[in-house]
Order: sequence, then structure tokens, then C-alpha cells
Amino acid sequence: MSWNPPSIQPALRPPGVVFGYRSELMRYLTPVMLLAFAIVAPLILIDGLFGDTPLLFAVIFNGVVVWNTYWFAWRIGWSIEVDSHTVEWRTMLRRRTLRLEDLVGNDRFLGWDRLKTRAGCPPMLMTPDRGWIRFLERLNSTRPDRPFHPTRINRFGERWPGSRGSNGYYERAA
Repeated sequence: MSWNPPSIQPALRPPGVVFGYRSELMRYLTPVMLLAFAIVAPLILIDGLFGDTPLLFAVIFNGVVVWNTYWFAWRIGWSIEVDSHTVEWRTMLRRRTLRLEDLVGNDRFLGWDRLKTRAGCPPMLMTPDRGWIRFLERLNSTRPDRPFHPTRINRFGERWPGSRGSNGYYERAA
């Protein structure tokens, strides 16, 4: 646990409450999708080398699989959790912890929601449901000195019929 200067203490919420956002659908769908591609990609490459599939297509397809594996297994998270001093972000293959005061806002990048940080690689998240907006509102109440606002796409997604049954936002005692 790191030491936090007393100047940020008043902006933090009461200790003992942890809140976050978790996309259970993406948590289980991503490994299944990547496993399917891991099975199909070598078969297409083998067929490109020795069969009827054009070799250029097989190479490009395998490059796309490698690119998507990097993003979905390493960079795009399915869970983010905030406690009194830290933000923990999880992807399929890694977990990253940031200090709460390092978050400076949010936006979208390549179609994915992300939280902007002072330095380093910002957490990008899969946010397919209305719980993301509740998470941003809670983050705003925790850190009123930082602007965390839903994007236009988030507002549209909140009204989308497919997001009505799911809510990835949660709160729990620490």
C-alpha cells in the first residue's frame, strides 16, 4: 500500500466501501473467442501453405488474430474496481493497480471506453451495458475535482434494448 498525501484525503469517499464495474459477459466470452481463433488460425495457415486457401489471406488472417489477442488479452479490461486509494483494472492476462489521484478523466479510443491517466497506458474497458454510466457517476462523487462524464455513445447504449437486462456496476463492503 502506498502513502497518500493528506491533501487528497477530503476528496475520498468513506473507507470500507468498494465500487466497480465488471462485464461478466465479456469476462467469459473473450477467452472462448480467443480459443476459437487459436484453433482456426493455424488450420487456415496450414491450408494456405499446403491447400487451396490463398497464402496472403492466411497470413493476413493470422496477423489479425495475433493483433486481436494482444488487445483483448492484454490491453482491454473487463473489470475495474475502486477502493479508497487505488483503482484496480483487470484484463484476461494482467492486473494493474493505479492510484486514484492518477485518474484525470475519461473518453473513448478506437470504440472502447477508457479512463485517462496522468501517465502510462490508460485502462480501456469493455462496457456493453448501462452500469458503466453508474460507475462514472460514482467516480464523479468520489473525485469531484475530476471530470468523468458518459460519452454520447454511452448514453445511446444505455437506451439500447440489449443493455436493459444487464448492469455491471456493483458496490460492496471492503
